[in-house]
Amino acid sequence: MYHPLTRAAHHHLGGVMATLLNWPDTIREVHAKYLWCEDLASLPESVRVVITPESPKCFRDFVRVVEFERSELTAAARRHRRGAENVAVEEFEWSDPFLSPPPGKKPSMKHFVMNPRAFADFAEAITYYFLGEWAPLFTFIYSAIVLTFGCMACGVYFVASRRGR
Repeated sequence: MYHPLTRAAHHHLGGVMATLLNWPDTIREVHAKYLWCEDLASLPESVRVVITPESPKCFRDFVRVVEFERSELTAAARRHRRGAENVAVEEFEWSDPFLSPPPGKKPSMKHFVMNPRAFADFAEAITYYFLGEWAPLFTFIYSAIVLTFGCMACGVYFVASRRGR
């Protein structure tokens, strides 16, 4: 997990730490697992160290510590994860040709809309609208069958036209 205050403490960037600590919503905790024991000397008085049972003794003996489960950083990470899980997936408006579709999304089969950014080319759009979304293997098999029958039909036509002379 990336935490700017932890990184600043690890790299002994006092100016960056001061700026972050003056920022209103900064959580004044650093992760012990990303620090060395020597980094504790450069920590400001208002910063606490988040420790786990695996943390080295120098961190556990430090004055300003907080358990991982009780830390504000852990609570913020959980809220962030929970918020990311609860985000509703919004349906894309395929009828608007000016909106860029989300990457990897194709319109549903009920929308016969030619959104130029939804497909790589016109042939892909027509194929999608008439045949739907197929796995690459099935697309290859279908193409091979169509090509085989097309060649056979051309061969039969060619032979029939030669015999008719």
